[in-house]
Amino acid sequence: MTVRCPGFEDKKVLRVIADSAGKISEDSRLVKTAGEFPLLIAATDRISREKELFLEGKGIGIVKCPDNGNGQIRLAYLMEYLGARGVDSVFLEGGGTLAWSALSEGIISRVSFFIAPKIVGGKESPGPVGGPGLSVLADAWKIRDWECSRSGDDFLLTGLL
Repeated sequence: MTVRCPGFEDKKVLRVIADSAGKISEDSRLVKTAGEFPLLIAATDRISREKELFLEGKGIGIVKCPDNGNGQIRLAYLMEYLGARGVDSVFLEGGGTLAWSALSEGIISRVSFFIAPKIVGGKESPGPVGGPGLSVLADAWKIRDWECSRSGDDFLLTGLL
């Protein structure tokens, strides 16, 4: 979780991990590089005090966020907190559960999808957006102003919500 895009190397970056229960490994590369690259852990009250003290001892910031009702961080609260700290742009990268939460809480303005020319398939294969899904197609989030480009062998689709 560092800046690797040409032209952005000098940008000040705060790495933020949504980790509701504080399960991040104490031996993780993120923890080990916290002195070099600032790190903030967003957790709920489920994080143990012992883990909080350990992370703070490594120079890692902790922000306690309210629970969204599903045991996860209320992301809208986290965005308000980050905005108050002067953060004006967030690159959200994660799994389907985080994607669903972010869409459901209305914090997404732009989406990007990398599509590899590979087929995995499988009934139990995870999709890019988890959660309960929408039962009515008319309720789907609509994406506009699509742009498509290549990134190596992959395709990058970007649009606005």
